[in-house]
Amino acid sequence: MDWKSWLDEENQIEAVEDWCTAYPRLRQAAERFPSEAQPSVRLIYVVHDLLVENHAGECGLSHDDLATYLLEFFQTSLERFKTNVDFIYFAGIITHIAEWYFGQSDNTLALRLQRSAIEMKPDNLLFRFSYLYSSEEENSELQVLAHLILNDHEYVSWASSWGYPGRYAIGQAKGTLGLPW
Repeated sequence: MDWKSWLDEENQIEAVEDWCTAYPRLRQAAERFPSEAQPSVRLIYVVHDLLVENHAGECGLSHDDLATYLLEFFQTSLERFKTNVDFIYFAGIITHIAEWYFGQSDNTLALRLQRSAIEMKPDNLLFRFSYLYSSEEENSELQVLAHLILNDHEYVSWASSWGYPGRYAIGQAKGTLGLPW
């Protein structure tokens, strides 16, 4: 199966949030397409979600084994994709959700990754929005950025092309404006 065929099938699985099906497929895809950041980002998100939402057992997986796998895979992927701005961005927003699964005691790494993405692409409004959102400081710029992002088809389309992690990023912008995710 080529990259595009895999992506089409994965989008269908993620659309119904079937993480028990998505998880082994994403592991296989991350191994099969090691130079593509997207399977790794999606795998990190799904494993993280299984852990945070406490659904590992429903998939026949050990919580502790999955947490160990996530940390190891995250560290390996971070090294592999350390110059890939898209990976850096998504790693930053995912890490921010539950930093302890990534070996962190606070959000310093999440914010550092998001800042790095901004430094790599300073004109990217979505990267800036996510950083400000994650910093949890009151900022009047958040609503302006959220409005600009949601009204720009390129940002919404790009984020959506990354599957659930991208929809999560767009959901943050929607939530900032009081819109349903």
